[in-house]
Amino acid sequence: MLNWQQLVHEAIRVRKQESLTQRDLAALAGVSQPTIWKFEKGTTSIRLKSALAILGALGLTEACGNDVDLSYSPEIGQ
Repeated sequence: MLNWQQLVHEAIRVRKQESLTQRDLAALAGVSQPTIWKFEKGTTSIRLKSALAILGALGLTEACGNDVDLSYSPEIGQ
């Protein structure tokens, strides 16, 4: 199962390792800077498309692996 907080933590680590600001990452991912801020705060109410764009811009889409369960979880989105 996907560990959202761990994935967010890794995304922040990679962004900082690459010396990208939130604004830089937003431009690369095609999302707004407030969306990056929400993502990095661990907000689960952002759009899946935005989260995947952020992860893709950081080269982390493979971090999700092929065994990710994208089915509805009541803990997510509350």
